[in-house]
This record gives sequence, C-alpha cells and structure tokens, in this order.
Amino acid sequence: MTPLESSIAPDGERLGGDIFMKEMPHTPTCFVCGEAKLNKRTLGLKLFWDEATKQVVIPFVPDESWCGYEDMVHGGILAAIIDDAMARATKMESQDLYVTAKMELLFRKPVLLGKSYRACGKVTTQKGRKVFTEAEILDENDLPCVSATGLFVLVSQSKGETKTEAI
Repeated sequence: MTPLESSIAPDGERLGGDIFMKEMPHTPTCFVCGEAKLNKRTLGLKLFWDEATKQVVIPFVPDESWCGYEDMVHGGILAAIIDDAMARATKMESQDLYVTAKMELLFRKPVLLGKSYRACGKVTTQKGRKVFTEAEILDENDLPCVSATGLFVLVSQSKGETKTEAI
C-alpha cells in the first residue's frame, strides 16, 4: 500500500491533516476506472477528489500487463490515466459532460513496474464551451514523470455531438 493510499480512510477522508479526499463514482465499463466483471481489460483504478486542492487524484501501482518495453509502462496507458484525471476534474467543476478535444503530454521520466504513483488532474480555466485542464503523474517522491495539458469541450445536449467548430 502506498503512503497516499494508507492516508485515505474507508469513508474517504484522509487521516490526519485538514485535507479531505473522497472516493469518486466510477463508470463501470471504463478502461481506467471500470469493473472487471463488465470490462475484462479495465485497470480498475480508484479515483479520489481532493477538496483542498480541487483536483482528482488517482493512485496506482503498475503491473506487468501495463508494460510496453521491459519494465516501463506503455505511454498509451499513462495517457489514458492522465485523460481520465483531467476529464473527471471537469465533471467535478460542472455536471455537464465534456470530452477531450486536445491533449498534450510531456513524458519526463519512465513510469516503472511495481512502483507507487499518482495522477493528479485539475481544471485551470473555463471559456464558454471550452475547459482547459492540466495533470501530472508523480512518483513516490512527488517528482513529475508525465505532465499534460488538455482542452475539453461541452457535448451538445440536443444532438449528442461535440461543438468543436470554435476550436
């Protein structure tokens, strides 16, 4: 169990300190946070909302099925985790549905098999139908392994399509 995981009580509150972390609902079929009985390929990660920092936190320890080369986690899996952290942050700021329009990642150092990490994502600004986000994957020493920025757009409620013409 990682230090972050051990600091979260069963009811969602972080033990000690003033920070409140609450487990967020998941999407049962999601690749990142889904349930194995509905998606046999899900990573099955738990998502938390840190009220003090207004960000989504996703703690994880990669296993061998995540690796792309030797003991390094595949960049596509890291991108999916980062995307989920940013997307869930938009959901905490608004009950509207936003989808990824653009995501830019910077891979700073390898994410390795069996080590403890956490992804943190937050909303930085909102302009009309656009929400701008940022996220990081941090190692056990709080050093960034992956950094990202994202642009999310509001899904049209009437047609189920995204309004991306302004992008």
